[in-house]
Amino acid sequence: TELADLGAGRFPAWSPDGGKIAFISSGKIVVADWQSGGAVTIGDRANVYYPAWSPDGKMVAYSAREGDASYILYIYDIENNASKALMSGKIHLRCSFAPNGQWIAFHTILPELSSAAQIYAVNILESDGSVLCLSGENGEHRDPSWSR
Repeated sequence: TELADLGAGRFPAWSPDGGKIAFISSGKIVVADWQSGGAVTIGDRANVYYPAWSPDGKMVAYSAREGDASYILYIYDIENNASKALMSGKIHLRCSFAPNGQWIAFHTILPELSSAAQIYAVNILESDGSVLCLSGENGEHRDPSWSR
C-alpha cells in the first residue's frame, strides 16, 4: 500500500474510523485523509497542541496556548466549523475523550506546586465548567487515557 506524504507534523491522532489523522503543523490543526493525502486546516486558533478525536469522529479536542503561561482546552465541532473553550486559566494539556463522548480527561500543570500535574475530567454536555479531580493527591499525574 502506498501512503501519501502528509508533510511535517506533530502529535498525530487517528480518527475513530481510521480514515483520517489529525496533527499539528505550523501551530494549526490539520486533518488529513491518509489514503488520498487531501488535507484541511481546521479551527481558528494558533499555537495548538495535542489533538484528540471524539469517539463519533465529530469533534476534536485540543489545547491552545494563550499568552505566556496559559493553555486553554477547546473542542472543535467539525460539522459546524466552530471551537468552544472548555477550560481556561491554567495549563491544560493532553486530553482524552471517554468512550461515551460525554467526558474529556486532561492533565493540568500546577506551577504553584513545582510543576506537579493532576488529572481532571470535564463533562462536555454540561455548560457550567465544573470538573472532577481523578488523580487524588498532588503529584506527577499526566497523559490520561480512557479504557475502551
